[in-house]
Amino acid sequence: MRLLRRAVLVLVFLAGLVHIGGGWYAADLLKRDGLDVRPWPITMDLKITQVSPTSITLKDPDDPNIQARSSATFGLEWPGGYGEISGKPKISGDLVTRHWTPVQSAATVGTKASIDQNTKFEATLNPGEQMVEFPSPLGTMDARFYRGNGTTWAVLVHGKGARPPEMERMAAVMTQRHLPTLIINYRNDPGQPQDKSKQYGFGTTEWRDLAAALDYARGKGAQKFIIGANSMGGAITASYMRRTHDSDVLGLALDAPMLNFERTIEWGAEQRSIPSTITWVGERLATMRFGLDWSTMDYLSKPDWVTVPTVIVHGTKDLTVPLTTSRALARRSDQVELIEFAGAGHCQSWNFNKAKYDAAIAGLVDRATD
Repeated sequence: MRLLRRAVLVLVFLAGLVHIGGGWYAADLLKRDGLDVRPWPITMDLKITQVSPTSITLKDPDDPNIQARSSATFGLEWPGGYGEISGKPKISGDLVTRHWTPVQSAATVGTKASIDQNTKFEATLNPGEQMVEFPSPLGTMDARFYRGNGTTWAVLVHGKGARPPEMERMAAVMTQRHLPTLIINYRNDPGQPQDKSKQYGFGTTEWRDLAAALDYARGKGAQKFIIGANSMGGAITASYMRRTHDSDVLGLALDAPMLNFERTIEWGAEQRSIPSTITWVGERLATMRFGLDWSTMDYLSKPDWVTVPTVIVHGTKDLTVPLTTSRALARRSDQVELIEFAGAGHCQSWNFNKAKYDAAIAGLVDRATD
C-alpha cells in the first residue's frame, strides 16, 4: 500500500512538473505571438510557373496555401509588383491555376510570391489618398485620409500586426457613401510612437490613440462618426466606447473583432493542439509574469459598450479569433447584427464574398445615418 501511495505521489508530482513546464512554454508563446509588437510575417511561399494575360499558375509547397487553393479573391504580391487572383482554381498536384488580373508590374516566371488579402486597393484607392498627421498622447501619428462630403466621418482601425491598407476594403464602401474616411495608425505601429511596454494592449492602451484621431477629425469639421475596425481594432473600438460612451458615434462596423483576449488565446492554443489544462496553467503564469489583467481585455461579458447599431462580419473558418465570441455578442445585444461568411478565414469576409461584405457595411452606414 505504501508503495502504491508513493507511486501515486510521484505520478502527481511528475504531472505537475509537466503542466508547469508546458504552461511556462505556453506563456512564452502567449507573449511572443500575443503581446510582443511585431508585424505579420510575409512569406513568399508560392512560385510563379506560368502566366498569361488572364491566368497564372503557382507552384504550391508541401504545406498547401489555403488561400491560393480557394475560390476567393486575393492579392498576389512579389517584390515590385502585384495583381489579383480570383475564380475557381484548377489544381494539379502542387500546381494551382487561377484567373489573373495584373495591377502593377508584370509577373515573371520563376518569381516567388505571397498572398495578400489587401493588395488590390492600394491601386484603386491611392489616387484619392492624403497622408495626414494627428497629435496623440505619445506624439504625432500618421493616418490616411480620403475626401468626402458632410460632417459624418468614417474612422477605421486596423488589427494587430497589420497596417492601414488592411482597412481599404472597408474604406471603399465608406467612400462610395461619400463619407470622409480616416484610416489611422496607433501606438507601436511601424514608424509611429512607441510606448514603454512595447506590447499590444488589446484596447487597454490603444483606445487613447483612437480618441486622439476622433478629436483631430472634430477639428477638421467632423460632428458624427462611424467607426470601422478589424480584429484587435475591434477591441480598441470596444475599449474606447466603454470608457467614453461617445454620443457622437452613430454606428460600428466590425470585421472578426477580438472581443475576449482569453478566449482568443485559448482558441489559438486549440489550433496548435495544446491541451486545455496546459493552456490554463500558461494563462495563470502569464498573469504573474507579464502582469495581465484578463478582465480589462474582456469586451464580451458586459456588452454595455454596444449602444449604437453594430454589424459584425465574421468568417466561419477563422482560426485566429473565434467566431463563437461574435455569436455570443450578437445574442447578448439586440444592437448587433452578425453576418457570417462561409469558408472565410480571419478578416477574409470581403475576399470570399465581396458583394455580401459590401452590402453588410453599406447597410450599417445607411441604418446609422438614417
